[in-house]
Amino acid sequence: MENIIKKIWQSDAVFSNTFALLNGFLRYKGKLFLTFKMIFTNNGKLCISKGGKLYAGFLSNRLGQHPGTKGIIKISAGGLLQINGHVRIAESARIYIEGSLIIGNGTYVNPNTMIVASSTVKIGDRCAISWDCQILDNDLHDIGESGDMSSPIFIGDDVLIGSRVIILKGVTIGNGCVVAAGSIVTKDLPSRTLCGGIPARVLKENIDWT
Repeated sequence: MENIIKKIWQSDAVFSNTFALLNGFLRYKGKLFLTFKMIFTNNGKLCISKGGKLYAGFLSNRLGQHPGTKGIIKISAGGLLQINGHVRIAESARIYIEGSLIIGNGTYVNPNTMIVASSTVKIGDRCAISWDCQILDNDLHDIGESGDMSSPIFIGDDVLIGSRVIILKGVTIGNGCVVAAGSIVTKDLPSRTLCGGIPARVLKENIDWT
């Protein structure tokens, strides 16, 4: 616990709520609620909208949870995490930000999902991101091809991403899209479609899952 508090303290967050500490979580300026089951480090910038709240490590869905696994939110120097409204991130999610990660109101991220925002990852309002997903705007290594290793990812509003979906760089997913479990998204997906497969393609149009 001491090490976690030290890491959070180094992020310039100020914690003074003794009741919160005794009950296993920390509260930062009334906007960030963080359990001791998740490590938070901030060498960049955390912005939470007026009236917004970030719940890190508070999520009831345990279907994809590996016991004892700790999550991390790491904002590197020059990185930005922007929360627009109320957002929930499961305790074993892993989020690494060197660029910008923007998450909209009502969106939640389930256990063991990893998000890498080296450039820009923007996730809209009311999105449901299941467990064991990967959202990667960077190749993470040089494979000898020309072009940038990073390219932005844009996910619209009301998007449902099934378990173990992989979303690769340079992709836009339209509003109301449903991505089936186990899919790999390598190109843009239209709004209000059911998509799935490797690579993901349109399986059904004009759907409404909300």
